[in-house]
Amino acid sequence: MTTFSSYEATSTPPIGTSITPTNSSSPRWRIIFQRNCKPKTLRSRNSRFRSQQGSGPRLADHLTSLWQRRPSLDRKDASKPRQIRGSGRDNRQVGAKGWHVSAFGGIDMLVNSSLMANVQANIVPMAVIVALGSLIFTIILLLGLAILCHPLWIVKWTQKLQPHVMYLKPTQEKLVALTLDDGPHAHITPQLLDILKENNCRATWFLIGNHMARCPLVVDRIIAEGHEVANHMMADVASWTLSKEEFETQLIECDNRLKDYYRNNSSGQAQKWFRPGHGFYNMQIVKTCKKHGYRVALGSLYPMDHMFERQAHLLVKILLWRIHPGAVIILHDRVPQWAQTPLVLRLLLPELRKRGYRVVSLSELEESVSNPEVKQAD
Repeated sequence: MTTFSSYEATSTPPIGTSITPTNSSSPRWRIIFQRNCKPKTLRSRNSRFRSQQGSGPRLADHLTSLWQRRPSLDRKDASKPRQIRGSGRDNRQVGAKGWHVSAFGGIDMLVNSSLMANVQANIVPMAVIVALGSLIFTIILLLGLAILCHPLWIVKWTQKLQPHVMYLKPTQEKLVALTLDDGPHAHITPQLLDILKENNCRATWFLIGNHMARCPLVVDRIIAEGHEVANHMMADVASWTLSKEEFETQLIECDNRLKDYYRNNSSGQAQKWFRPGHGFYNMQIVKTCKKHGYRVALGSLYPMDHMFERQAHLLVKILLWRIHPGAVIILHDRVPQWAQTPLVLRLLLPELRKRGYRVVSLSELEESVSNPEVKQAD
C-alpha cells in the first residue's frame, strides 16, 4: 500500500476540511471539528482512506485546493455569535466581542453581556409597571362589580353628588317607590294593574310614546286606578346616543301625549318624571329635561330583570335582601318579561307588606318625605 506524503497546515483550517496524516505505518488522522478548540484524534477506517498507486500527489493537491478556497478564520465577522453545544468545553475561546459562555441546563450558551445588562436594568421598572397595571385592573373590576350590584352606599353617595337626579329618598319611613318601564302593553299591563289593586299598591309607569297609541284604554285605566305616568321617550333607544335635537324632539313629542295625564303636586305644579332609555344619561340630557319641567329619575334597586325571563324567584330574593326605606325599585313591563314581572309582583308585594313597607309612586315618595302632612292624610 502506498503511503501519503506528509502535509502540514499553516493556519487553523475550517470545520471538517483539514486532514493531516501523522505516520505511514499506522494511519491516524487529525480532523478539525471546531474553530478555536483543541483538536481531537480519531482512528479512521483503512477502507475509507485506502489509497491506490499513484493517487497520493493528486489527493494532496485536491486537499490543498479545497483549503485555499475556504476563507480563513481571520476573515470571518467577529461580531457574529457562535453557539457551542455540549458541556465541559469551557476551554474554548470565543472571538465574538461582547459574548460569553453561560451554562444553562447542561448546555453552554452564548450570552451578550450588553443585552443582559439592559435586561437586568429594566427588570425593576417592568415589575413596577406590571404591578401598577394589575392594581388598576383590579380596581376597575371591583368598581364594575359594585356598579352592577348597586350597593346602597354607592347609591347614597351618588345621590349626594347629583341631587338633581332621583336615585332614592333618604328617609327612615318604610316607603318604597315601584316603577315599571317600557309600557303599556295590552296583554301585560292589565295583569300588573290587577296585582297592584289586590295588594293596595301604587306605581309609576314610564311609558314609551309609540306604545301609548296601541292601547289608549290601558293608559286610561292606569290613571283611573291612582297610578302615575312618566316620560320614557318615543322609542326604546339609548337616550345618550341621540343628538341634542333628536333627544329634545322625542322628549317633547312624548310629553304632548302625556300632558293630559300628569298630576299636580302640593304646589299645584305638574309632577313630571323622565327616565332615560337604557338607564344612562349625561348633563346635556339633564339640562334639556329641566328646561321642559322634567326631573330625571333612576333607582336604587334594579335586579337586572331585563336580562332574565324565567327567574322571578331569584329576583324577589335579590329585592328582599336589599330592600331599604326610601328605595326606588325598577322592573319592566314588556313582552320578554310577560310572565316574569307579574310573578315577581305576586311574590314581592305581600312580603313587603309583612315587613311593614308601603309601596307608592315616585311622587308619593317625594311628597311623603318632604311633607309629613301628606302621610297623615293617607
